[in-house]
Amino acid sequence: MPKTKELCEATKAAILALLEVGMSERQAAEKLTSVNYTKKKQAQHGTTKLLAGCGRKRLSTPRDNHALICSCVRNHHQTSRDLKNEWALWRSVTCLARHTESHRAQKKPFINERQRKARLLFAGDHKDWTITCRTFTEKTRVCVLYGM
Repeated sequence: MPKTKELCEATKAAILALLEVGMSERQAAEKLTSVNYTKKKQAQHGTTKLLAGCGRKRLSTPRDNHALICSCVRNHHQTSRDLKNEWALWRSVTCLARHTESHRAQKKPFINERQRKARLLFAGDHKDWTITCRTFTEKTRVCVLYGM
């Protein structure tokens, strides 16, 4: 049966009241919709409320989901197809291709135009500085290369 919008409780109660009074399903259907579905649900389950546990069972456990998320965070350049294959290897969980769409993170520039201009201005201002003009704090890391 296709997924439909669930009727409100007042409509369901009105359908059941009309059927209890003695109206036929056809007469009740002229006034309200989904009479047959509501009558069947009441007869089968004793209630017309939405039942818990309906729907497709999940392929993965919460532990599998956590492992997949950790793998994504560890290597964010991996494609979803690679993740699917890796997941199938170490979790023995098969995932259909239609549930994983291929996506690769877009390559972004290291610096933008504004940052390039700021670097160029800074380099131009400080090109004549010598080593004595520069001040270093205790936390500054300096890499000194000998023999160049």
